[in-house]
Amino acid sequence: MIDTDHWVVSMAVHPDGRLLATGARRLVQVWDVATGQVTWDRRLGGWSTMVNAIAFSGDGRKLATGSTDNVARVWDMAAGYSSFELTHEHFVNAVDFDRSTRYLATGSADAMASVWDLDTRCKVLSLRHARAVRDVKFSPDGRLLLTACEDRSAYVWDTSTGEQKARIPHREFVLRVAFSPDGRKIATCNEDRTAQIRETETWTPLFQVEHHSGLRAVAFSPDSSLLATGSEDGAVCVWGADTGRSLLQIKHKRSANAVAFYPDGRFLASAGEDKLVHSTRLPASRG
Repeated sequence: MIDTDHWVVSMAVHPDGRLLATGARRLVQVWDVATGQVTWDRRLGGWSTMVNAIAFSGDGRKLATGSTDNVARVWDMAAGYSSFELTHEHFVNAVDFDRSTRYLATGSADAMASVWDLDTRCKVLSLRHARAVRDVKFSPDGRLLLTACEDRSAYVWDTSTGEQKARIPHREFVLRVAFSPDGRKIATCNEDRTAQIRETETWTPLFQVEHHSGLRAVAFSPDSSLLATGSEDGAVCVWGADTGRSLLQIKHKRSANAVAFYPDGRFLASAGEDKLVHSTRLPASRG
């Protein structure tokens, strides 16, 4: 367990599993998982600036953050500095690298999801939504982008053409989304206390899982067999991704804002407003 001494708003696990990054108010920190010590941290300007989103690139060389100063930053992990900034019209709520690490997707409170070419630092795709975009995730092959919106829907987009491929309705704001690593499922979670799981051929619902409070986080395990969810009442649950069967429950004292599996699939990291990052061993049974 790592005591960050700050509300954790966003979190990501490094691809080699030895580092973990957290975003908080005005603060980006990278932690050594084995020792629980900070390896580097960077402060952002603005008293109330929140680091809403954080993501490592697949090669582990870059870290992207999105924050309420309307900027997405790409950090060089080796040098520890921000290599460039992408300015938006409103809060940046989401960031995600594609598998090639050439493209970065961002979601903003200006109702736009964007895809940026990191080689040229130019925007190559703009996707207009009706309200604030809360999350963005590339499909494993990079051909699709899944977005979460405050208009009570999640959307699937073709990254080559910008064509909308599917709309997934919910009863409340959609806050987080995830693609399974095998590309066969998506999960979308929202404030109505449920996460929907759908297959990606026809986007047909498979099942849903439910908490007692609104959901704040969702993630698939590296082998696509498990699904983790976190809610505003501090509950973190691990489910069988094929069956929806509850396998494990973890409790934080306050809202659980982020969940992420370690790359070996044996542990789950969870964090939130109790300022703690829990790393929990997962059950061997994956039903």
